[in-house]
Amino acid sequence: MESSKIKSIISDEFNITLSVTNSCNYRCRYCPPHLQNGSIGHIPVEIYIKFFTNLFQDNPQIRDYSKRFISITGGEPSLYEGIEELVGFLNENDFNVTLDSNGSASNEVWERLFEIASNTHLSFHPRYSKFNKFDELIKIAIRKNARVNIGLLMDPEHWERVLEAVDYFKSYNIDVAYKGVMAKVNSENSKNKGDSLFIGKHSSLYTEDQLLYIKENLYQKFDKGIEGYNPNSVFHTTKVYYDDGRVDNFKQQNITSKKDNYFKGFICEAGKSNLSIKWNGDIEGAHCGGYHSGKFGNLLTDTGLRIKLRTQPVLCSKEICSCSSDMRITKYKQ
Repeated sequence: MESSKIKSIISDEFNITLSVTNSCNYRCRYCPPHLQNGSIGHIPVEIYIKFFTNLFQDNPQIRDYSKRFISITGGEPSLYEGIEELVGFLNENDFNVTLDSNGSASNEVWERLFEIASNTHLSFHPRYSKFNKFDELIKIAIRKNARVNIGLLMDPEHWERVLEAVDYFKSYNIDVAYKGVMAKVNSENSKNKGDSLFIGKHSSLYTEDQLLYIKENLYQKFDKGIEGYNPNSVFHTTKVYYDDGRVDNFKQQNITSKKDNYFKGFICEAGKSNLSIKWNGDIEGAHCGGYHSGKFGNLLTDTGLRIKLRTQPVLCSKEICSCSSDMRITKYKQ
C-alpha cells in the first residue's frame, strides 16, 4: 500500500532566518567550511537595526501574522559582538527570537542571553561539547525561566559519545531532537569528503544499525520541557496536511526520515511570509538560495537597502528541501 504524501504545510507565521556570522569555534566535519571559516567579516549591528526598522515600516502586513519569529544562527551567533543589542531590538519589535548556538560562550554571556531570547536551541556536538558545560547552561536556564531545547548531532565518527549523550539528556526534563548528519552528495567516497557531510542523504559513514537507531529515535519529548520555564514562551504552530486527511504538527526529523521533503513543483511562500539573511549580506526568500526563492539585494553592497516583500508565492524549483526554516514555509501542491 502506497504511503500518504504531504499535500500542504500551512503556517500563519512570519519567519526570518538570520545568519549573523560564518565564524565558529568548532570545526565539525559535517558542517560546510563556508559556515565556520570566518571568511566574511561581521555586518555591524547598526546596519541590521536600520534594515529591520525599514522592513517593518515598508511591510505593515508582517503585523497581520499571528506570530513573528526570527532564528539567529551562524556559524556560532554568540561570537557576533552585537548579539545582545540585536536580540533586544527584535524583542522590542514583537519578534520571538530563537538562538541556535553550540552553547560555548561564557556563563556570563548566557546569563544575559537567556534573559532576552524567547527560545534557545543548544546543539550538542559529541566531538567538542562538554557535559559539565551543558549542566551549567541548563541550571542557568532553569533559574532564568528560559526555554531551552537540545539538538544532539548523531556523529557517526563519535558514536559511543552519542549514546552517552542520549543517556545523559534523559536525566533532564528537556526536549531533545536526535539529528542525523547528512551527506551533500550520495557518493561512495564521502569518507574522503568529510568537510562536505551536510544536506541531502544520510552520510554513508553510518552503519545500518546506526541509521536504524536514528530513524527509530528521533525525539526525546516532554510536554513541559524544563519545569518552571517561562509560560509566556511562544511556539511554532505549523501544521502538515497529508493527502489521506491526516494532520500533524510540523517536525522536521519526521518529515526527513520518511523522505517526504521533496517539494519541487509546490507553490511556496518564500519571500512572502519568509526571509533569509545570510552572513554575507544577501537577502533571499528562503535559505535554499536566491535562484529558487528570489533575491532581494545585499546589505553590504546596496546602501540603505529597503525591500518590499512578495505579494505572490513562487513555484519551488529545488529537488529536495533540507533546511527546517525552508520546510516550515507555507507550501502546497498546485
